Amino acid sequence: MTFVSAEQVKSMIQGREAEVLERCAGIPEEVLDGKNHPCPKCGGKDRFRYINQEEGTVFCNQCFNEKNHGPISAVMHYRGLTYPAALELIARELNSPEPFQQHQPTGSEEPATKKVTDKKYEMKTTFTPIYDTSGGPKLMRKSCFSVGKKPFGFDLVWNGYSYTFKADSDSKSKVKKHTIYEYTDGFGEPLYLVYRMDMQDGKKLPYLFHWQNGVYISGKPEEDERVPFNAPTLKECEHVFIVEGEKCAVALQWWLDKTRQENDDIEAVTCFLGGSGQFLPKYADWFLDKDVLIFPDNDEPGYKYARCGAEVLSPVVRRLRIFKWPEGTPEKWDIADEIKEKGESSRVLQGLAGLRSAYNANPARNFSQNEKPP
Repeated sequence: MTFVSAEQVKSMIQGREAEVLERCAGIPEEVLDGKNHPCPKCGGKDRFRYINQEEGTVFCNQCFNEKNHGPISAVMHYRGLTYPAALELIARELNSPEPFQQHQPTGSEEPATKKVTDKKYEMKTTFTPIYDTSGGPKLMRKSCFSVGKKPFGFDLVWNGYSYTFKADSDSKSKVKKHTIYEYTDGFGEPLYLVYRMDMQDGKKLPYLFHWQNGVYISGKPEEDERVPFNAPTLKECEHVFIVEGEKCAVALQWWLDKTRQENDDIEAVTCFLGGSGQFLPKYADWFLDKDVLIFPDNDEPGYKYARCGAEVLSPVVRRLRIFKWPEGTPEKWDIADEIKEKGESSRVLQGLAGLRSAYNANPARNFSQNEKPP
């Protein structure tokens, strides 16, 4: 075996990632399209994907969901080779005409400088979902990389409703908590996500990422891709709560699940990308013949959101109600605040143990299509 330089092999691979995966790792070309396929090695159904064409990274939920960064790792895994043997195979297959020697600059050469203003040197962030053995959500892997810098990242853990990562209390990080709210279609297929950073100074920074070629990349989704949050549960449930933001949706869904009695119906909690003012007419189809309670924040934008929802949904729902916060409730108060600050002592939450009791309790009330809610 001829030992070759990893740096030179990596240089050879650039721009030829798919070729290396096909010729050296033995992965068929037809499964390198970014869609789900059976794994060429373990045969695991529908969880093998080409998740990052730029880096040449493939992923199998069953046998290759760790240490799977780049084509060299894929060659090691799918060929069963050691690292030096994988380098040797790639070098031989790519047929380099030069012996593998590190380049030694001469004194006359000027040191290379990076153009930091060039977009290819900008830091890029992607998110990759990692599934458990049953195909359910497990982790969301954050990866940050740029030309000339060592990649880094971390995993956000699925808690049943969202993905989270909390910084250590003694950490010097400016970010206190990382949260990901993922939007999928009615069948659970990924569409886009909201990545939110809660800063140590109290600021909240949201960023949008959309699904492309098996990975989430930075950017807003197209309007025709937008769906309600928690779409799979919404699709199956007759009783629905609508709140303003993902944080409230997760908090209320958790509370309803926690307090549901054995014979109670399952309820869905949803919201829409962008919060108040984003009640698009296209969302109406998701609520056809459903029993809906709109739960706005306690401020003017919140009640405007409720009025917009009433206009959009009144023609299609079986029943629609709007919750009005009791007198004395603080300005901008929302259901997440109620759950966090009052918990089981809250009279509002006591009425939400089941959706039926919530619909029959004050201060929720019926209104006609011609009557304006508060």
